[in-house]
Amino acid sequence: MNHKVITAIICLLIVGCLSVGIGMNLKGSNTEKAASGSFASSEVSEKNSTEDGTFSETEKESESTRSAPEKTTYSKTEKQTEISSNSENTTQVRTEKQTGASSNKEKQTQVSEKATNPKTSVRHTEANSEKETQAQIQVVFSVNCERAAAYGADYPKYLINRTKCHVKKGTTVFDLLSEQCSRNGIAVVHQNKSYIVSIGGLAEKDCGNSSGWMYTVNGKKPMTSASKYVLQDGDVVEWYYVTSPTD
Repeated sequence: MNHKVITAIICLLIVGCLSVGIGMNLKGSNTEKAASGSFASSEVSEKNSTEDGTFSETEKESESTRSAPEKTTYSKTEKQTEISSNSENTTQVRTEKQTGASSNKEKQTQVSEKATNPKTSVRHTEANSEKETQAQIQVVFSVNCERAAAYGADYPKYLINRTKCHVKKGTTVFDLLSEQCSRNGIAVVHQNKSYIVSIGGLAEKDCGNSSGWMYTVNGKKPMTSASKYVLQDGDVVEWYYVTSPTD
């Protein structure tokens, strides 16, 4: 082979290698461009999706998440406000009831004060005294010892002179004797309230075997024991001492 042929072959080989290298470089650059383009497009899509879709949904979720508690909190606050208003109304009602009860207590206190008022008590006392006066009767009472004095006993003619006195309705002759003698400090001895033994120390049989105490009402001798004879208004009662059966 001559040098020209060898040189031509070498040139062809060099050209072929250069073309292969250039081709590989072109493919690599295209691949990088495609990769860079896809990466850029993915970044753009991610940015778009993030900015448009995901961010908006996140904002919506955050808004819904925020709005839901706020609404719930507001509704709870309203309910609590309503409950507090109801409790205030209940408190007002209770306060009004307590105020009414206290007013009633004040009225009762006023009534009790009126009841304890001296003027009112005096009026009640006067009314009661008037009623008692209306329920009383007036009688005349005396204790006569004239026959005992005439017999020689050391006694005055009257242990109790004729006296007007007021007694309750239903008072008996014995009750009148006991009351009046007690007021005058005179002792009375009796048997079962039906028989008088002595008055002022002057006893039966002190002036003879037939001597003793008897009584009259309006000048008459009742056939009833002194404890059973009920007095009437205006009656005149006299206890007197007898010394003989004819007295």
